[in-house]
Amino acid sequence: MATDLGVKVTEEGKYFFISYNTEDAELVSSYLKRMADYGLPVWYDDGIPQGEEWEEIIAEKIYNCEDVIMFISNNVFKKEDSYVKKEWKIAKGRTKPKKVYIIVLDQIDEDNIPPRYAFWWNDIKDIQSIQAYTMEIDACVDKILDSVGFKKQTNPLNQTTNQTEGDFSQYPDFVIEEGVLKSYKGNDSVVTIPYGVTSIGWGAFCDCNSLENIVIPNSVISISNNAFWGCRSLTSVKIPYGVKTIGDYAFYRCYSLTSIDIPNSITSIGYRAFEYCSLLTSIVIPDSVISIGDSAFLWCSSLKSVIIGDGVKSIGKGAFCDCSSLISVNIPDSITSIGDCAFLDCYSIKSINIPDSVTSIGYRVFENCNSLTNISVSIGNPSYKSINGNLYSKDGKTFVQYAIGKTDTMFTIPDGVTSICGSAFYNCKLLTSIVVPSSITSIANRTFYACNSIRNIYYTGNEQDWNKISIGLLNNCLTEATIHYNYIP
Repeated sequence: MATDLGVKVTEEGKYFFISYNTEDAELVSSYLKRMADYGLPVWYDDGIPQGEEWEEIIAEKIYNCEDVIMFISNNVFKKEDSYVKKEWKIAKGRTKPKKVYIIVLDQIDEDNIPPRYAFWWNDIKDIQSIQAYTMEIDACVDKILDSVGFKKQTNPLNQTTNQTEGDFSQYPDFVIEEGVLKSYKGNDSVVTIPYGVTSIGWGAFCDCNSLENIVIPNSVISISNNAFWGCRSLTSVKIPYGVKTIGDYAFYRCYSLTSIDIPNSITSIGYRAFEYCSLLTSIVIPDSVISIGDSAFLWCSSLKSVIIGDGVKSIGKGAFCDCSSLISVNIPDSITSIGDCAFLDCYSIKSINIPDSVTSIGYRVFENCNSLTNISVSIGNPSYKSINGNLYSKDGKTFVQYAIGKTDTMFTIPDGVTSICGSAFYNCKLLTSIVVPSSITSIANRTFYACNSIRNIYYTGNEQDWNKISIGLLNNCLTEATIHYNYIP
């Protein structure tokens, strides 16, 4: 079935045919809604089954349209046989050729265009096109309307003719000042924010317990701090393309929130933005996001899957702390730093890969991940390496993290290691014996905290050397265990 782009199709009279790739539906919808706001009549394949009937109807609609507006992205070239290409051929056919306006959604990677699309791309790339990815949606829509020769209606269709720019007097439940929604005074379960609002202000819906569903218009570009704090009944949110920031505590304690669509326009997710959203089960962070704020998804206890986009450079402190159901998370080769406690108490994670790009891993990042059996590191990483599924500094002198989900009862720290990071063995309940090399000079705070089963320490040096080791706080098992000196592995 085709995708509903959220705009009513024009079945009679003049219309422009919209050609697009289904993977770009969310982004195309943002442009289409704005064009429809200004009265542009459009038709797209809403609800038509794919197959022979589909092709017949598409051909008929292209033949009878004014012109074709075609959205192109790299996604088009990933298809074995793109419908966008088929629609181009119909539009440029001999029967009733149409003018095709090309809207480019992202920078096309010409070097990786498959051979089956090479001739087609050569046909269309020289056509004057609108590079949508280089401009804001409004500017792009203006260019599209100018190109097709359509004059914008004075008032967008989703506003009444009595409303002037900046006049929200017909919405008594909203306090709106200069485009900023300051507060909502109603108690409806479904709320539609008026078109024209550009920012959802600080605490605008704070503790609005009746709110179950919110409709955010594509005029909004920011969601401020505390915007939906404590909206306990809010179940789902679709953030429109164009919003750039999700503020601190934006959806804090939205206990009923089960899904959130984050568009590929968001650049940052704020501090504790989704903390205690305990019914969220999955999250996709798009490529546009650069940073994930500290504690952004803290205590999202039902979160099982996280996909992090290729634009993210840093994972904040405690970003996924206490996501106890989290099974899988990808760390893309764009991330350079992982903050302290980022995955602390993620009990269900079994494995994790550190890509080449990561050069900084904070304190207690994998503490108490008691299902973790393997930490792998890309071979080109300049700062870290993995030995038998455990994490070390690249030079092998610092032992960073033991994968505490392992079932071994004895572990040998390699000779040459000089220091062990804090929480490296935290709550490792199955280990009963540790072999410590004489190269060790320091053991940080909490390194062996709650390792209550360790009874024997086998040290390759003598007692005098052992007493010279700097041992931090909360390592009681090292003082309570039996130390066997001059051990030969």
